[in-house]
Amino acid sequence: MDGGHLTIENVTQLLHQHTFPASVEAALLAIRECSMFTRQDLSMLANQFIFCHSSSTSNTNSTQKIWSKTLNNIQELHTLDLIRQFLENQSDSSAANRVFDMIFLDILSDKDHPLFTLYYNSFLKFLSLVISFESKTALTIIARWFLTLSKATTDTFITKIIEHIIRDHIALAITKSVNNLCIISPLFTLCFINQTCILLDSETFHIDTKVIQTLIELLTFGLTNSTNSLVLTLQQEFLAENDSSLFNFVPSIVRLDILFPMRHSIESTSLRLQFDHFHTSILSFLFSMVTNNSYENQVFQKHLFPLNYFEQIPVTIQDSTEHDKLINECIQRYLQIFAICRTSSLPLVQLSINELGKSFPLLTRDKLFDILKEKEEHIHMDKEKSTNDAESKRTERLARLKELHLRRNEARKLNHAEVIEEDHRKNLPTNYERRCERVKNQEDNLKRRHEAATNGLDYERIEQLEWTAEDCDKWEKKRKKKTPNVGFDNYEQCTYRAYTKLTAQIKPDMEACNKQKEELGEDYYATASSMIHGTHKPSDAAVNRMVEDLDQQYSKRGKFSRRRAFDIDADIDYINERNRAFNKKIERYYGKYTAEIKQNLERGTAV
Repeated sequence: MDGGHLTIENVTQLLHQHTFPASVEAALLAIRECSMFTRQDLSMLANQFIFCHSSSTSNTNSTQKIWSKTLNNIQELHTLDLIRQFLENQSDSSAANRVFDMIFLDILSDKDHPLFTLYYNSFLKFLSLVISFESKTALTIIARWFLTLSKATTDTFITKIIEHIIRDHIALAITKSVNNLCIISPLFTLCFINQTCILLDSETFHIDTKVIQTLIELLTFGLTNSTNSLVLTLQQEFLAENDSSLFNFVPSIVRLDILFPMRHSIESTSLRLQFDHFHTSILSFLFSMVTNNSYENQVFQKHLFPLNYFEQIPVTIQDSTEHDKLINECIQRYLQIFAICRTSSLPLVQLSINELGKSFPLLTRDKLFDILKEKEEHIHMDKEKSTNDAESKRTERLARLKELHLRRNEARKLNHAEVIEEDHRKNLPTNYERRCERVKNQEDNLKRRHEAATNGLDYERIEQLEWTAEDCDKWEKKRKKKTPNVGFDNYEQCTYRAYTKLTAQIKPDMEACNKQKEELGEDYYATASSMIHGTHKPSDAAVNRMVEDLDQQYSKRGKFSRRRAFDIDADIDYINERNRAFNKKIERYYGKYTAEIKQNLERGTAV
């Protein structure tokens, strides 16, 4: 059917032809592909063919519809798993987000919708299924939906969902689960940690001590083993200018760490020990953030804590009616975190310790407050000292700057004079310097000749006496730089020279070579066992090329006539031309061995 004439009624008729679960898969494909329909039509399509909800008329009000589910629990779980698999298999993240919005978002965003309760229960089951199967795409889509939902409404709905996960799925909470969750979807992990801390910090949230201990253990493990992943994801959200209140777990986890002894009675030794580990992991996490001086981290630190955050916590501690021991413990934790947040070059807390002590005298009862106050005073004194040193250094730098200005002016004058001189040299002839040098050498030569003639000496002999052996060797090498071709010593050299000349004239035909390589296969590179003799038939062009080359060699050989040097004064030791050539060859090979015997025979002194 043509997509331009496709209507929602046609799609509904086509989906009615399928039975469960094929109808669910067909409806998911229809929602993904039919983007021309309205959101309401696609949402009702999902309600009818994915969740298979049926409506009936109310007994009390005939105009009111009552919705109920027709699928049993197994079919419902099968449907949710098909949705999960469909989202995971989408290569385009925007298509997966659009399908999720059409299925859940429109109904769950309106609490007054008649289908809200059914969809809410289905979504909780879907979320449990996604966490169990560690579905990265679905968890990231849910986290993005949480972000959209937090902008439109309050966070109570999201908190209820996290509370459901904590209460009904705490059996899944093992030490590796948060670490795995950080690897799969860091964004959802941030939301989970933030909402969990908010719930544990709430006075209205009551839960078993063992569950609290398990949650604290999970948070500790996540902070210790997934620090880089959590911080990197937080930085990305801050740089993207998204709403950080949903994912920024740092304020809520710090508040939970400080005020937890006041919210929950820590009577169990194991819970006390686990909570101490939790506090240590928070201190380590904060220290790793303040020591990172990257640009992204600096932007991230500026908006990490809300305004007046560190002033609000002492107010809560001061208004508490708990035992002094618990209050002192909270104060100690608060000051430890406050000290770490002040250690950065870009402090996370702008409030000084003196101002904090004046506003909240209760904090001065701890020894750590005096240590922090003394350290802050030392820092203040060092700053004043550095200010005075900076003033003296400033005066010194100004004097040095003045000296540099004077040097710059002097260099400018010298450069200007050099530019004028260079321009003058450019206007001279090209060989002006060489001509001047030649004229100077001629004048020196004439002067030395005149002095030699005055003293009655031979000028040429005087000049030769000044020549060194190295100068003579240089002149000799220069004279013999181009050695004439005097022939060859043996026929091997002659053959090699002829071979080199012939191979230099060869122009290989790569197309014919590749063609022959394809025809011969492995026999192209012949081995001892290859039988290719007589199988090659040269082309007519190759034969003609060889004939032309041989003709050129014959013509060149016929025209060749080398003039051989003939010494008239040499001794005649031959009887004919053939004997002369033979004697010359013998002299070439054995002359150096028979030179002394030959000289003795000529002198008549041979023994």
